[in-house]
Amino acid sequence: MRGPLLLGSGTEDHTVPRSVTAAVAKLYSDNTSSVTEFHEYEGKGHSLTMDSGWQDVADDVLDWFAAKGYAAV
Repeated sequence: MRGPLLLGSGTEDHTVPRSVTAAVAKLYSDNTSSVTEFHEYEGKGHSLTMDSGWQDVADDVLDWFAAKGYAAV
């Protein structure tokens, strides 16, 4: 068993399209009992954690961990 996995994609990501990331999320969720989720970020490109609005992505990830019962370090 592995830890939780959150895969994210920006709607404007032309490097790794949403369809690819969503397919990877489905493969992981179909083949394990571990938590796997996919989040889409409207208007974001490939550099989710470096581009303008990165704080929104970080907040979403922290909220996701908290909802799963994991504390932020």
